[in-house]
Amino acid sequence: MSSIKNNITNLQNSKEKKYVWQILNNNFMDNITNDISSKLANLIIIDHFHRMNSTPSIVVHLQKCVDNLSSYLKHRVIEEGDFSSIMTLFAVAISDNKVDEDEEERVLFESQDIIIDSLITAHYPDIDQDLFSQMRVIFADIANFLGPVKLIDSVAQNPTLLKHKVQMMVKEKGQRQEMIHNTAQELNQQINIKNLKSLKRNRTSNIAVKAVLSFGVIGAVPLFLTLGSLAIPTMFVVPPIALSYASDSFPKFKSWLKNPFGNIPTSEDISLTKVQNSQEVGMHYSKARSSVERKEASVTIDSPSRNIKKDRVSLTGKKKSDKVSKSLF
Repeated sequence: MSSIKNNITNLQNSKEKKYVWQILNNNFMDNITNDISSKLANLIIIDHFHRMNSTPSIVVHLQKCVDNLSSYLKHRVIEEGDFSSIMTLFAVAISDNKVDEDEEERVLFESQDIIIDSLITAHYPDIDQDLFSQMRVIFADIANFLGPVKLIDSVAQNPTLLKHKVQMMVKEKGQRQEMIHNTAQELNQQINIKNLKSLKRNRTSNIAVKAVLSFGVIGAVPLFLTLGSLAIPTMFVVPPIALSYASDSFPKFKSWLKNPFGNIPTSEDISLTKVQNSQEVGMHYSKARSSVERKEASVTIDSPSRNIKKDRVSLTGKKKSDKVSKSLF
């Protein structure tokens, strides 16, 4: 099987792999991530080479894969690149018929043999042909207990452990069915524990989100502290979720969610504020000074009129005194 390993390495670095990845990325850039596109391209190109013997051409085969994925994905967005999600996309892509979202289990069961072969090739490329054949049979029996999705998750989670168990089953042929049953139960228990932890984590996140939506960021801080480390990732998820639930009739609430603490002034803002304040003070000072000058000007203008009146009074008085003096002498 070393030749298979070499072939896989060569295929993953080939022009065909780059072509497949480019086509997937161009057609589904709004549905799946670049990483998912790359891993899906690896599965398609390896399956096309080993199972299909490169017939028909990769261009024809890929067109069929793109049509199936387009019908399945539609407007869906898949961001989690776990191996079971990628294998589901792979099963949909190579299916003979188009698949709807509620037909995932069916297409996985129908493509179970192909999925198992791809699973073994992807995780155990260096095993010999005899172990490959034994592992194919044992994985099929485990899939009958667990289902293909749980088998995929189990292999992806701990491939070394499963390889060791398969090798033990090969040696103990008389107890193979009992060992397969026990292994399936053990794997199922591990998956259930993992799902339970994931469910608790999601519930904790939902509690934190509802707290922020109900009481605001400040009111939810004690709850974040109480929930501990599980609530930390939620703090980064809250703003977009809160915005999506905010009604259009509350624009102030939306704007507050986007920036609850306001804009933090930079040094440039502070300098500009100082300049504006100094300009305003200068303007007030200029207005006050102009007002004072106008008042002083009005006083200066009035003063001569008063002096003129006084002069008239004094001159009149002088003439009268002169008349009096002339009449007396």
